[in-house]
Amino acid sequence: MEATPELDVVGGSVSGNQFYFSIAYEEGDGVTGGCMDRKSNIKFQSLPNDPQCSIVNGVVNFFLARTDAVNRVRFDPKLKRVAHSEFFMDGLGELMVASCGHVSIGHQPRGANAQYGRFRHPGKGDVQYKLQLHYYKKHLECIHYG
Repeated sequence: MEATPELDVVGGSVSGNQFYFSIAYEEGDGVTGGCMDRKSNIKFQSLPNDPQCSIVNGVVNFFLARTDAVNRVRFDPKLKRVAHSEFFMDGLGELMVASCGHVSIGHQPRGANAQYGRFRHPGKGDVQYKLQLHYYKKHLECIHYG
């Protein structure tokens, strides 16, 4: 991030799994909402100072970010654990995000903890609430995931 001061967020891989996505936004006509198209594993361009890093719109839950940039966007407290992609959707046009394939951390192995599944995989009600709130906040008619 020091070599590219325009960057606000840099992500990597977790246990060898690199997740990143791009977002295309088509604005609505004022009456109907707009549409967001989130595509996994799509990069825009490599960073000139580091070809192993590419510009994207969102990264995995492991990232390094500038505090002032994250404070401009903020995680929505109504969404608790289910707002990862939505944070980056809210940051569209606000955050400069990169994913770096050579930056990696490990992941604690899952034990026989009955609570893990409940926290890791939210219920349908949480997901439905998240989508309704996000559609409302962004005046969206559709969100496509691919």
